[in-house]
Amino acid sequence: MSPIAGAAALLPQLLAWWPVRRLIPAPDPSGVVRENVAGGPRDFALSTFRAVTVIERQLAAAIAGVARALGAPARDLHSGDAQEYLLFLVGVAVLALLLPLLR
Repeated sequence: MSPIAGAAALLPQLLAWWPVRRLIPAPDPSGVVRENVAGGPRDFALSTFRAVTVIERQLAAAIAGVARALGAPARDLHSGDAQEYLLFLVGVAVLALLLPLLR
């Protein structure tokens, strides 16, 4: 292993060991609260988390919408009556038995 690779492997541990102070702005001596202060790493992490979860929710909603659209014809095959649904399942089972014979 080269010394450069060894130093690169130790870099994350050294950065984690180094005391990192929170980037909270110093209080203003005049007592005025400033709302336009740039956020620190915690604010960046929070906004990144929120952006990623919004994208994940939109992707999950799109996939669920496609699945609902593809499954709509199967739901429309019966009116919701339990006996009719059982007859539908029997018909699918018979079709599954007959399809290999029709080859």
